[in-house]
Amino acid sequence: MKNNNRMLLGMILVCMILGGLVIGRGVISVEPADEHDAGYQKAMGHLSVIAKEVHPSQTPEIEQVRQYIRDELNRMGCNYVEESFDFEGKHSKNNDPNKDLTNFIVTLDVPESNEAVMLVSHYDSTAGGPGAADDGISVASMLVALEQSMNAYQAGTLKNDMYYLFTDGEEQRMLGAEHFVKNHKDMRQNIKLVANFEARGNEGALIMFQTSANNNKLLGELKRAVSHLDAFSVAARIYEMMPNDTDLTLFLNNGYTSCLNFAMIDGGDTYHQMSDNFENISRDSAYRYYETITEIADYFGNSDLNDFIDDENGVYFPTIGGSIFLLSASCAKTIVTILSVMALVWFVILIIKKQINGKEMLKSAVFFAGSLAASALLSTGYRSAVRALVGNGETTTDFDRFIGYVSIVQAVLVCLLVTSLTVWVSKSLKSYQEQLILAMMICAIAGMALMMWFDCLIYLFMMPLAILLAQSVFVYFLQRSGKTGSVVCWISAIAMIVVMSVSLYPLMKVIYDALRNAFLLYFALVEALGAYLVNVCFVGTMVRKK
Repeated sequence: MKNNNRMLLGMILVCMILGGLVIGRGVISVEPADEHDAGYQKAMGHLSVIAKEVHPSQTPEIEQVRQYIRDELNRMGCNYVEESFDFEGKHSKNNDPNKDLTNFIVTLDVPESNEAVMLVSHYDSTAGGPGAADDGISVASMLVALEQSMNAYQAGTLKNDMYYLFTDGEEQRMLGAEHFVKNHKDMRQNIKLVANFEARGNEGALIMFQTSANNNKLLGELKRAVSHLDAFSVAARIYEMMPNDTDLTLFLNNGYTSCLNFAMIDGGDTYHQMSDNFENISRDSAYRYYETITEIADYFGNSDLNDFIDDENGVYFPTIGGSIFLLSASCAKTIVTILSVMALVWFVILIIKKQINGKEMLKSAVFFAGSLAASALLSTGYRSAVRALVGNGETTTDFDRFIGYVSIVQAVLVCLLVTSLTVWVSKSLKSYQEQLILAMMICAIAGMALMMWFDCLIYLFMMPLAILLAQSVFVYFLQRSGKTGSVVCWISAIAMIVVMSVSLYPLMKVIYDALRNAFLLYFALVEALGAYLVNVCFVGTMVRKK
């Protein structure tokens, strides 16, 4: 094939991969808010009061928020309890707002029901900002959900008991949640689900980032409960790497068996800052909080709370259309094991039939290693260049913010680099079956390794392995019939781009939003791997049959 044709195909491939990046980033984007939704308007009205000013625990300002919550609960006619306590968790002897903390526990006790759902958020802010996102929007949305639950309760249509817990002192080591779990141990057996709502930024998707163990059926119910769900089975592992806890930590540590934790993480530079205010919070993200919280309250308030009791975890990731792809861990492991065995058997068959050339295999291995090494060097230089551009005098937060705005540049550069290497390598390749086999073995080995040590990410290599195996088989039989298999290569490349777009790129974005520049090198390697797999599928269009 002529060089100009190779370059043209390379440019087409680059455009396809970049299109996949755009699709991938859009998988977890938020949709526009419905400004005319009456419930949303109520939530924003609550938020405008709650986030009017800074209101950390044990200040006169938090008493104003406390009074607002109290007035709203009284207006709704709720049955609630105010529990005041001090920093040691002891019940307070007085109601001095300058010395004490207070939880609000709202109870909707349905006759003949012994099972309950609890929704949790905290109404205190830090001293650094008014906390519109952290955690005012959660409190505001819970107030709207509570009013809807009250209407169902009074109409006699609510099936399960409901608890709405508004905690104080979350920013001081989760004191409100700690007080609740220590002083209400009798409620643990009845509460079948705890959903906590938090924020570590002021925009972006609402991520379900943490669950309790054995969550497979729980995630299935959550899929049915909400109209839009963004969740990754690896998110809990990522969260463990972060120096953060939430109120849900206390519930998990005290034996609550079904738990969900939600937060938005984009806009992390506003976290605990004065910029976390009513004016700056994303209206689209605020709508997602309102929508998700009210949907969870409505669905689980009327569902069988024993339906999500399970003995294994789920493996899941978000897909186009606002839902998640969910498999049980055992099912995912079975699929990866079968595919890996099939790949190994197919490899042996090709060796027996002398369809694998040792020199070509070595070239493929050098290509793979070179792609990763070159991408790592590129990332290191890119990070140094951004650091120099921002300036040594800037703060780490400024650097994080700046590099976040241009992080997509690294993905573009890696894509261009790997594709350029593909075009260059294809000039000397006489076959591409070796490329497919090597990539297939890499996916099989990586999939088996994840299955043993990090099964929450096993899905990353499951679908690429299936695509590569199918392509290798089709290419073999097409070549035997005298055809090059170019059409199969095109189809496989497009399929691989779709898989990478849905399973890999959204995950990378979420990890970056959570952990920032420390993981740029890791991202370069993952980006290079994704681009490599796509290029391997595509390289057959540049190589003539032997």
